Amino acid sequence: MPEHDTFDLDAAFARLEREVTTLSSSPGADRVFHTSRRRRQVRRGAIAAIAVLVVGAGASVVMTHDANDVGPTTRPVPAPAGLDAGSLDKATAG
Repeated sequence: MPEHDTFDLDAAFARLEREVTTLSSSPGADRVFHTSRRRRQVRRGAIAAIAVLVVGAGASVVMTHDANDVGPTTRPVPAPAGLDAGSLDKATAG
């Protein structure tokens, strides 16, 4: 197999290296720093937006609370009754 003896691996890797370096390039330090800075700003903005939503939802719950809400402390639970039309009307009235 004489073709294996003449195959030059160093030349093949040198060609591959030239092809790869012309097709790709590193972004550079300033671009890397800019990208990481932007990601941090976006992350901080997302956290701030979530905090605003949570605080807004909490405020809406507090603002919609009514002191006249009917609850178990203001109206006693009725005694158990049989399942007929009259007891269902009484249970669902008001």
